[in-house]
Amino acid sequence: MEYQSIILIIVAVGALVLLLSALRQKSERLMNFILRIVTGVILIICGNTGVAMLGMTGGVGINLVTLLTTGILGIPGVAALFAIFFSGSL
Repeated sequence: MEYQSIILIIVAVGALVLLLSALRQKSERLMNFILRIVTGVILIICGNTGVAMLGMTGGVGINLVTLLTTGILGIPGVAALFAIFFSGSL
């Protein structure tokens, strides 16, 4: 084998290892993001049920903005959404 071919194989194997490592980390982040969204939706539904039991109309809607908020911030994001809802209903 030529010297250049050996260097090319080493670089290709190194790039493959880095790519697989990055994909594994991204999949963990994606699963964490999805888990936060699912948890946030469940909490929003429970919170809206509690708001209805208090006799208030409306609630926090489930849309792209609320999904992104809960996906990025998690439970504090859900708390912030309900804080915004309650501050607007006063």
